[in-house]
Amino acid sequence: MNVFRQSTPLIAGSLLALFSPLCLAQAADPTPIATDRPSVATGTTLVPVHTLQFENGITWTRDQSTNSGDAPETELRFGLTNRVELEAFVPNLNWSGAFSGVRTTDLSLGAKIRIASDKRNWPVSIVGALTFPTGSQELTSGGVDPVALVTVQHNLPHNFQLVGSGTLASLSTNGSGRVAQSQLAFDLGWCANARTCFYAEEAPFLSTAQNSSGTTTDGGMTFGVTTRTQVDWRVGTTVENGDHSFFATLGYSFRLDHLRPRH
Repeated sequence: MNVFRQSTPLIAGSLLALFSPLCLAQAADPTPIATDRPSVATGTTLVPVHTLQFENGITWTRDQSTNSGDAPETELRFGLTNRVELEAFVPNLNWSGAFSGVRTTDLSLGAKIRIASDKRNWPVSIVGALTFPTGSQELTSGGVDPVALVTVQHNLPHNFQLVGSGTLASLSTNGSGRVAQSQLAFDLGWCANARTCFYAEEAPFLSTAQNSSGTTTDGGMTFGVTTRTQVDWRVGTTVENGDHSFFATLGYSFRLDHLRPRH
């Protein structure tokens, strides 16, 4: 659940080939799916070892008089060990009334590492990633850009939860020099039951680029359809340089459990 989030078959096939030969085994009591979406904040939880998770969505945005959208917002997550997962944000498709045709965003590859166990009061994870200039001219940064993120969460009484994350990136600007961009996100979540959770969020962002700082305020819900599948939604607004935009998102995530080498 991150502002730097960016079809899918090529990356998925590459990951499957990397860890092949694979077979699908059924777990007697699988861990319920836990996703990084739909919020800006990223959770500390990792996907289980030898599982492949797909997190997808579509967003509609209204910015003054212009409508735009993007999809599939796909993040792939593979559980490498109990403390490390591999992540990929595949190029996103973007369309807007401001231009004709469809544009694509850059590819991002990285890893999430658990620093403090989820069994502690304040579990901590870090994420390191690189984005690659695979996108359309209008949307690509034009360079290879490093991104670092730290996330922490804390369970509160009565099924409430606090999540906070901070992101720092050095972004290329198509030959005009680099800019630094940071994103903070603070979530208050509440679960009505084991399958249905709600959250409210404030996510300010800062940039050394002119007129590129602001904040996002949003809220949403996740619902576990099954142990391995989830649907989500969120609505919110972003204020940047005095301009307001409104957005709405729908998402669907699923997990392939216990992919492992055949012995």
